[in-house]
Amino acid sequence: MASIDPHSLPLLQERSTIDSLPPELLAFIFTLAHSKHRFPHKIPFEVELSHVSSTWREVAQTTSALWTRIDVYSPQSMKWVPSYLRRSGSHMPLDVYIDVYRWDMLHPMNVNQARIVLARTISQEIVPYLQRVRNLSIVCYHEFTATSIQGFLADTSAPTLQCLNVQFDHTVPTMPRHPTGFKIFARGSPQLTFLDTAFAGCLPPPTSLQNLTTLFLHPLQQSLDLRYRDFVDILTAPRSLANLSITGSTQTLLRTWPLHLLEPDIELPNLKSLRLIMIDNSMFSAKLLLSISAPKLESLWLHCSFDNYNFLFDASQMATVAGRTPKFSNLRYLTILQDSLFHSVKFAQIFPNITHLHLPHANFFHVDKLEAGLSGHWRQLHTLVLTLLREVHAQKLTNVLTSVFQPSPRDRDFARMLQENAPQLPRLVNIINISPDNYREPWWAKLTEASAKTGLPSARREFSR
Repeated sequence: MASIDPHSLPLLQERSTIDSLPPELLAFIFTLAHSKHRFPHKIPFEVELSHVSSTWREVAQTTSALWTRIDVYSPQSMKWVPSYLRRSGSHMPLDVYIDVYRWDMLHPMNVNQARIVLARTISQEIVPYLQRVRNLSIVCYHEFTATSIQGFLADTSAPTLQCLNVQFDHTVPTMPRHPTGFKIFARGSPQLTFLDTAFAGCLPPPTSLQNLTTLFLHPLQQSLDLRYRDFVDILTAPRSLANLSITGSTQTLLRTWPLHLLEPDIELPNLKSLRLIMIDNSMFSAKLLLSISAPKLESLWLHCSFDNYNFLFDASQMATVAGRTPKFSNLRYLTILQDSLFHSVKFAQIFPNITHLHLPHANFFHVDKLEAGLSGHWRQLHTLVLTLLREVHAQKLTNVLTSVFQPSPRDRDFARMLQENAPQLPRLVNIINISPDNYREPWWAKLTEASAKTGLPSARREFSR
């Protein structure tokens, strides 16, 4: 075996350092190691790289891909924006995340000049580069702050913008409010495919919504003067809308929305997943379900009370008649949150073709109604997903499900009862923890992804025939 001359070790060690790598290879390694996640009080990865050595600093600062994400957390953050814009080059797409929620919440409510100054500063720095912005997120605490920022984006264009997110949490009646009649990006954003906004009153113009595939309207403000025909124009502007989520309703919208008992009025030919969150007003969700035609709908998520659903259940267009295809014939995933199960048979009658039923945090007092739906109508159902946390009607639920297809639910507090009362269960039904790999309901998958980021546990079990 050949030996190494001890006198040559220092030279070998010097040549074997990472600084000896070609700049192009070092830049490639930096890009691969660059995390997509960012934390407000942590020094960004690209900045850390530039403080390791002079070589790393030169390579990092000339690698444009490291500087394309711009985060703004407060007015102090704005001082870094020019250097990021400069180092990102002139052609790389930009991802801009304006998350001033904490600053906005802690800032005195009666001092709005600072909020206006921040909005103007953001406009001065970012608007000249809007032609390169691919993703834009605006998250504020006060409605006034979010509206102020959008106001500076009204008479602009964003030709490469694909994703837009605008959210706020709090409205103060005494705060001055901007008019909501303006159109954000009034000069066009033709590549926009994803829109999640709390401002249904200042959307991009209809021509900029044509390529939308996902639309979140969260939440619709009660005071918003949005009428039925205006809302229809929003829903039908996209040519290939696949995912639609709506939270809340407006008084004007509910008042002007017709009741379509005989046939639908809104054509959504490519809609695949629909989520309606209307806890305090079920009337709007029922009217919407009657009004839309969505032949490709695969997933329906309902988070609302069902006090006003009788006219939906009894509508002629929802009736299951021999020889006639059900209205939502392709519906496979049905999620009903916080349900008492009292209307289980009714849901089974209007949605007979589902294969997956998810009941997060249901009240199993009326579990006999679920039994009637499972045994009499949901013939194609093969997967039942339950979210159980110390279920008080555990024994009743076990008995009912055992009588239907011999499963019973299992959770952390349920495992012992399951083993004692249904030892035959593993031979009759598969019981597994669900994940995005084996349960592909789109809305649940999104929530699971968010849960994974926050570290919150998910307590769900799947029962398959």
